[in-house]
Amino acid sequence: MGLFAKAQGLLLRIPPHLYVAGSAWVSRVVTAATGIFMIRILTQSLGTQQYAAYAIFGGLMGWYSLTDMGIGSSLQNHISERRAKGERYDQFIATSAVLGLLFFFFFVAVLVLSSGLLSSLVLRKFDLFTYDQKSLYFLIFGVMSIAASIGGISYRIWFAEQKGYLANLSPACAALVSFLLVIAVSLSTKANSLFWMILAGFGPTAALPVLAFVVQVARKTTALFTYDVAVVRPLLIRGLKFWLTGLLASGVLQVDYLVMSQYLPPHDIVTYNLSSKIFLLLFFVYSSLLTAIWPLCAEAAASNDWDTLMKHVHKSIVIGFVLVGTGTAGFIVFRTQIIGLLSPKEVIDVPVGLILLFGLYYLLRVWCDVFGMILQSMSYLRPFVIYIPVQAALSIGIQILLTKEIGLKGVLIGLITSFILAPVWILPWVVMKKKKLQ
Repeated sequence: MGLFAKAQGLLLRIPPHLYVAGSAWVSRVVTAATGIFMIRILTQSLGTQQYAAYAIFGGLMGWYSLTDMGIGSSLQNHISERRAKGERYDQFIATSAVLGLLFFFFFVAVLVLSSGLLSSLVLRKFDLFTYDQKSLYFLIFGVMSIAASIGGISYRIWFAEQKGYLANLSPACAALVSFLLVIAVSLSTKANSLFWMILAGFGPTAALPVLAFVVQVARKTTALFTYDVAVVRPLLIRGLKFWLTGLLASGVLQVDYLVMSQYLPPHDIVTYNLSSKIFLLLFFVYSSLLTAIWPLCAEAAASNDWDTLMKHVHKSIVIGFVLVGTGTAGFIVFRTQIIGLLSPKEVIDVPVGLILLFGLYYLLRVWCDVFGMILQSMSYLRPFVIYIPVQAALSIGIQILLTKEIGLKGVLIGLITSFILAPVWILPWVVMKKKKLQ
């Protein structure tokens, strides 16, 4: 009993954010492992062209995440602030549920009206699909992605309450369910159907967060449809700031697949997708750490505790650089084996130069994201609104220009250049300026 009590005491002394980060890392490993094996199954079942279309749909998820209109991030900060003051926040959760439902129906209606036109633009190089097929695939994927965005508000609630391990468990479970469904489809007579693979691959990602949000609202609120303007206004006003920041950021981070869909052949899109999956595994581990310490930074900022904030900055940058650096070296050394594992039937060559560009890009992301997270935890979004439009214009313009001239590497060079010219120096400068003013 003495040994058990000591062990229990040690566990209780572990900071909550380390539980969150640890569970996030486990979740990312599960998600990445299932995702890697899904790539193998998908490329074998669908072939290069259909898998390229599947990859483009996956690249659009960042745009659909904007359909919560920033309510998730706004709610997380409001909850963190009220927890720091010992105040109730259930009314904010109820209001978020009402707003989320309204946003869902609005954006689905917009999608129904525009899916034909948008699908023809995004999939214009895919002649193997008819107009009706393109519209159907785009609509089904869009509805699921909108649902995932609204349901994802539940994850923000858990993170704000320092119960992020619950938010990390859901994506891992969704990945496992998707993996099993993709296997089932690949073994069925519908193995070559992109429609069924979209349902199997993305459906659980929508269903689980929606279920989690319903459970959260049911357990934490007693007056779901009580609409208090005093709650709606601060939730929406701050949410729209996050939404605008996310929209502008999407102009930088989410245009790569759109550019490739217009100027590159399916084979190059698959090469980019497989390479990015490897680096996303590394970056997901890092981003899970930032997500876990976000509420801690929000509480530290509310208390004007800059020592704590800067400790989080330094530790996060070191961890991120080590992850990306070692991951890049490992990918270069074992690239033949890795690509062979992911796509045994399709011949795909990933040049060392492309891997190095990916590594440099994600090192810049590590640096920028930690300073960006600090400012967002303070709800100080003005710098993003000022510099991101410029960065987005640079990113889009350079990506289009260079992709036309040099192909796939032009996408990454455009992204890297836009980061070096703006956030790499602007974000730390703003954080240091805020620190000096306190």
